[in-house]
Amino acid sequence: KEVRKSSNKNLSFVFYVFKCMLDKQIADNTIIERTMISTYYFERNNVDERYFDEVMKENIIPDLTFLLYASSSTRCQRIYKRNHEDEDLHSSEALYDGYPIMIDFMKKYNIPCIIINTERYSLSQVIEICTLISNEYQKLTCDDDKAKLINEANKKYGIRDLDLEKEKTYEKRI
Repeated sequence: KEVRKSSNKNLSFVFYVFKCMLDKQIADNTIIERTMISTYYFERNNVDERYFDEVMKENIIPDLTFLLYASSSTRCQRIYKRNHEDEDLHSSEALYDGYPIMIDFMKKYNIPCIIINTERYSLSQVIEICTLISNEYQKLTCDDDKAKLINEANKKYGIRDLDLEKEKTYEKRI
């Protein structure tokens, strides 16, 4: 939180990039909560795009990324249920539909990703889905087979029924 409060807008970028680089150095079979996708989402307005291009040359792309989709109203309900006094309910990036921004970033850098529409699944089902896919993914050695698994998982669990083009306005939706 202190890093995000700094008046030096490059500090957050450098801090989170460093974290992503360290995470990539950790042994295989590690689950990482935040990656460059979230760093880009939160820092894109503070840092020139060319810095992201340079950093992404460092191969800090995870083997597989899960992006968990939920509408802003669902996110607000979940935050409220967890803590009805949470500051994120009043002013936060959590209130915005930023999925098109993150998806564009993943496409630009060819980040293998499965987008799960959590509107349709309970928390335990999402955990079960991610575990099942992760276990299957780890068994695969051929890149074509991995790409096929990702494609099939996106069709089955993903955002095929969401109109993300409509959401490209990046408006605050409450």
